[in-house]
Amino acid sequence: MLLLTRKRHYCSAVTRRHYFEGRISQFEKTSTVYHHPRDATTARVFSNPPMNFLKLNKKADKITFGDGTSISATDNFRSLDDGDYIAGFRPNHLELSKHSDAAIHFSAHLNVTEITGSETYLHLEHDNERWVGLVHGIHDLALDKDISVYLDPSHIYTFAQDGDLILSAAYAKGAMNG
Repeated sequence: MLLLTRKRHYCSAVTRRHYFEGRISQFEKTSTVYHHPRDATTARVFSNPPMNFLKLNKKADKITFGDGTSISATDNFRSLDDGDYIAGFRPNHLELSKHSDAAIHFSAHLNVTEITGSETYLHLEHDNERWVGLVHGIHDLALDKDISVYLDPSHIYTFAQDGDLILSAAYAKGAMNG
């Protein structure tokens, strides 16, 4: 049986095979694919809206993103070798306000908003990358302006330049243990 849906929860009881462009991208339990995608392609396809990405560089005890924003290489990032990577995060992990001291501030250009019931989709551009944010609540934001968005580093997945998963997000490790 083949089940095609964008609702990952519908598939979880039915299948362990996840397809992209006619090939199996990962063959494991749905919760494993969601929390520990094998590669950036699987992560992008398995998130709705798709996962967002940005450049990441690790050097010594510092993480620098493509736009120059930097943070200390703590927690999950300590184990990374120095080098260039791709950071990925899900749209529902972007926030419009800083909810923790660890949250990373990014400035992004707001192109469009979509209000769907009690959530707002934000269509953003950051450092020549298109991002989508999914935030709770109805937000009336000025379009075609730069806005501040925040991301907790525990929600960042780290991929190699070729797209292979290097580190699952710290929150995902806890989700699988709980």
